[in-house]
Amino acid sequence: MSETFVLIHGSWHALWAWHAVIRQLAEKGHRGHAPTLAGHGPNATRLGITHRDCVDVVVPYFHQYELMDVILVGHSFGGSVIQKVVEQFPARIKRLVFLDAFVLEDDQCVFDNLPSDYIAYLINLLRQVLTTRCCCRGKSGATVSSRMLRKRWPARSGRNA
Repeated sequence: MSETFVLIHGSWHALWAWHAVIRQLAEKGHRGHAPTLAGHGPNATRLGITHRDCVDVVVPYFHQYELMDVILVGHSFGGSVIQKVVEQFPARIKRLVFLDAFVLEDDQCVFDNLPSDYIAYLINLLRQVLTTRCCCRGKSGATVSSRMLRKRWPARSGRNA
């Protein structure tokens, strides 16, 4: 029996991460699909991309390929994306597979599931970017990011400090 898989990559990946898997699925008579999420892939712009933007890539993909009875696989960050996609298409999803992926509870974000040392590193890195003049620093992007930093993670050495 042929199965249809939709494979959702994690952060820092794109469609290419699934090429070998899609090839192996095809060899076994299955269909594999792997859309590239917004803000990912070669030369992609990440600034301003939201989780919703990533989900909004997958939703029209289901319509475009008329996908039904899908085994929806999310790797890493992709786990948080498939959780939102299944809310849109519960009747079209046969099974969810979380492959070394984030599984979020209601009202959680990916950052809620990261180690505090890693979050502190990312926050400090973002603060450096926001305080350094560079060609990629957009006025609106810096404003939104600064507000997000002050609101969610005020200046301190670590998240749990």
